[in-house]
Amino acid sequence: MLIAEDLSTTVNVPVEVVPMEELEKVLSNSNNGTIVTSRYFLQPLEKVAKQHGIRAIAVDLSDFQKELKILKELNAGSCVGIVSISPGLLRAAEVIIHSMRGSELMLMTGISDNNSRLLSLLKASNLIVCDGPSLSVVESTLLNEITSNNMC
Repeated sequence: MLIAEDLSTTVNVPVEVVPMEELEKVLSNSNNGTIVTSRYFLQPLEKVAKQHGIRAIAVDLSDFQKELKILKELNAGSCVGIVSISPGLLRAAEVIIHSMRGSELMLMTGISDNNSRLLSLLKASNLIVCDGPSLSVVESTLLNEITSNNMC
């Protein structure tokens, strides 16, 4: 979804978001297209693309070096909250962080439109990482929580 959001504002062609689980069905009803994904999902999607005579390309939105540096320096036992509009990005982030730090960090993930999960994540986390589209939701949820509990 993040890639589609960025692409739709920069290219002058229709962009359709298709979950990986539904891609095979969508492609069987189409005779053209290009799969655009992150590097993390490219390999399995290239196989699907070849079966349908289309191409698959990877687009990197960010290398996340700033966030990775912070995560490397975070104290063991800290809780990291990750918020995104993309379930795929959340899964990838979990794998990457676990490969970096093992079980040293506790991870909580949440889709930005799941209010109860988001609130729990925000209350428990020592560090919150979110994508651009989720930032305003995270900020407003934090602000509402602070003002409703008279916290400073």
